[in-house]
Amino acid sequence: MRTESSPAASPTVRNTVEELPSGALVLGLANTVVLNDPITGQGSNNASKAAASYRATIREYADGPFDRAFMERAFERYWDEAQYVTGWTNALLAPPPQHVLDLFLAANEHRRSRIASQTDSTIPVTTSTGSWIRTRQATTSPA
Repeated sequence: MRTESSPAASPTVRNTVEELPSGALVLGLANTVVLNDPITGQGSNNASKAAASYRATIREYADGPFDRAFMERAFERYWDEAQYVTGWTNALLAPPPQHVLDLFLAANEHRRSRIASQTDSTIPVTTSTGSWIRTRQATTSPA
């Protein structure tokens, strides 16, 4: 049985850049760097989004050195979006408060709602969504 204190995977954010014994640098991708519990099913989404983000950074800095600073910049760009997925996933590891259950019921009844449509993109999911889940600080309307 899974409980709040025993998630299926311990959420972790690891070092972004590692140095191999040869001295070569390696930029981590997806679950090797950001590991979320599978409760929200975001593993493959995060891997795809990380790859797309890294690709965009590579194209943007094509003339620059692909050094540690570049790799850290590439991860920060990805993390600007991934942090919200991590917050959402972590918030769902605890038993949901009543207002979150109400939100899910409303999203089920109104499948074209904003909350239902946010599952395909992390961009609209902001810190207020994670805060709302934990404390109900944002709007109470699931519209």
